[in-house]
Amino acid sequence: MVGAASLVGLVAGLAMATQALPLFSPVPGVVLLGSVFLAGLGMGSLMRDLAQVLLAVIVTVLLSMVVMTLALVYPEMGPEAALGVEAALSGALRKAVISGFFFVLPLTLVGALVGRLFSRHG
Repeated sequence: MVGAASLVGLVAGLAMATQALPLFSPVPGVVLLGSVFLAGLGMGSLMRDLAQVLLAVIVTVLLSMVVMTLALVYPEMGPEAALGVEAALSGALRKAVISGFFFVLPLTLVGALVGRLFSRHG
């Protein structure tokens, strides 16, 4: 469960970071949001009961926020850009929380519930 939630959190965090940087990523937003949904679908199909699904979704959302924040702050961590780390961290954290609650949480939750519904675990 932890491995699945970690991988989905990584996928979701990188997808949301890519969506937050449209200048550098010509990937359409539908593809990025679809990848979060599909990752949640796969995670939900692996879980055996609803409590595990909900716990995995919470872990996924928190991990995706951390990954997105780190991905957005990383370009400012060079020796010549040390003064912009605090400002980049503030903006990245705000974007990560908003993306986590408004995009990753609902898409992963719906995907996990649909995956759980169609899984053959009983």
